[in-house]
Amino acid sequence: MPHTPCSLLLESTVRLFVFFGLRLLPIFFQIANIFENKIASTAKLFIYLLLDLH
Repeated sequence: MPHTPCSLLLESTVRLFVFFGLRLLPIFFQIANIFENKIASTAKLFIYLLLDLH
């Protein structure tokens, strides 16, 4: 496959994303964990309220 400027740009962008992605992965996991806990507790509260109404 011939290297056009577009494909080179795409390749460098992908490499950049992979490079930063690997470094930011632990942070993303921490953020996801926090959100997961909040969503879980909110869902539990919502379910309790729904059960309470009946």
